Amino acid sequence: NNFTFSTNDFYLLVKYQVNLGQVKLLSQVDFHQIVNHFENRITNKSVTPFYVNPKLSIDWKINESSSLNTAYSINRTNASVVDVYDNIIQTGFRSFSKGTGKFNQLNSSNVYVNYFYSKYRNMFSTFLMYTKNHDFFSTNSFIQPNYAIAEKQVFKNNTMFSWYSNVDRYFKSIKVNWKITFGGTSANYKNIVNNSELREFNNLSINYGFQFRSVFKKSFNFHVGTEWKNNFVIAEQKNNYSSNLSFLDLLLKVNKKINIQVQNERYYFSNIGTANNDYYFMDVEASCTIKANKVQLFLSGNNLLNNETFKNYLISDVAVTKTEYKLLPRYIMLKISVKF
Repeated sequence: NNFTFSTNDFYLLVKYQVNLGQVKLLSQVDFHQIVNHFENRITNKSVTPFYVNPKLSIDWKINESSSLNTAYSINRTNASVVDVYDNIIQTGFRSFSKGTGKFNQLNSSNVYVNYFYSKYRNMFSTFLMYTKNHDFFSTNSFIQPNYAIAEKQVFKNNTMFSWYSNVDRYFKSIKVNWKITFGGTSANYKNIVNNSELREFNNLSINYGFQFRSVFKKSFNFHVGTEWKNNFVIAEQKNNYSSNLSFLDLLLKVNKKINIQVQNERYYFSNIGTANNDYYFMDVEASCTIKANKVQLFLSGNNLLNNETFKNYLISDVAVTKTEYKLLPRYIMLKISVKF
C-alpha cells in the first residue's frame, strides 16, 4: 500500500435566482473536471472524468411565521483514497479492509422538503429527505473465527428515507418550555458475505424524546428529558436493540455570587444479553465570584457515583459490536479563574 493518489478538481458553479413574490426559485449547476492519478511500484494510471451536478430549489415564505423549502438535485461524486487502494490494510484488532483498485464515480439523486413555523416562543419544524444511490459502495466480506476482511465493491440501487420533527412550546402560565422530537431513518443495503449470493437487508432507526426546561426568575431552575433510540436490522434474521438517555439538570442560584449546578444522567441498553444494562452518572459544580469579571472559584466533582467502565453497542447484519471505555474514577477539583 505504498502509493500516491492525487485528485485535482477544476469546477465552475453557476447560480440563478428568480423572485416571484413570496416564492424564490433557485437553480444551480456545478461543472467538474476531475483529474485522478494513482501510482505505485507496478501501476501508473490516470483518469479525467467530467460531470455536471444540477440542483433546483424552491423557497416559499408562506407568512411571517412559516416557510416551506424543497429541493431536488442530481449528484456525482468522486471516489476517495480509502476507496481506491487495492491491497489489504488493517482496520482493527482482527479486521482488515480492501479498496476497489478503481477510480469510481458514484451517482445519486436527492429530494427534500422542510417546513418551519415559529411564532413568539412556539416553534414547529419537520424535515423529509429521500435519497436514491444509483451506485454505492458496499462490501464483499470474508468472516472467519479469527479475522474478517471487507473488500469494497460497487452495487446498484440503494435507497434511504429520513424524517425529523420537532415541537417546541412555551407555557407562560407555569413558565416551562417543553420540547418533543421524533425522527428516524430507513435504508436498504446490499452486500456479499463469505461468497454467498447478493444479500439485501434493511436498516431502520427510530428516535423520539421530550424535554422540559423551566424559566423561573427565582433562584431555582431545572432541565429534565429523555430520548429513546430503537435500531432494527432486518436480514435473514432480525436483530434489534434500544438505548435510552435520561437526564435531570438542576441549577441553584444561592445569591448573586454563588451558583450550584447538578447534572444527572442515566444510560440504558436493551436486547444486548448482559446483566448490567444501565449506567448512572452525577456531576456537580459550584462557582463563587470573588471579584466581578475578575476572579472566580470553582469546586467541581465528576463521576461522583464512581463508574469504572461504560459500554456502547452497535448492531449490523452480521455482528453485534461492543465498545468498552475505561473511565476516570471519582474526583473533586478546585479551580480558580483570574482575568487581567
